[in-house]
Amino acid sequence: GNLLATRDGRLCYLDFGMMSYADSSQRNGFLLAVVHIVNRDWEALVQVYQKLGFIPEGTDVKPIEEALEGALPDVLNADISELNFKNVVNQLGDIMYTYPFSLPP
Repeated sequence: GNLLATRDGRLCYLDFGMMSYADSSQRNGFLLAVVHIVNRDWEALVQVYQKLGFIPEGTDVKPIEEALEGALPDVLNADISELNFKNVVNQLGDIMYTYPFSLPP
């Protein structure tokens, strides 16, 4: 999917064939997730994913934290060639199919 900023400051998520509404707490969670990725704070990132309902409570999240650390580049110190958005999304997709991620209701 893609994110667009609307003229009135809202985020619009585009995914051909799938639509949803994200309330303000979800939008804040998405922003926090980006901050945690940039800061390489995998524990906090997984907590946000749980709070958003993407990872069920009670899941052993340590392997997910380790997978995220290994898959995502250090965006503050990486060479520009490492910051290919498509590659990052593909690696995230691999993690989400390996571990118990789900879309919240």
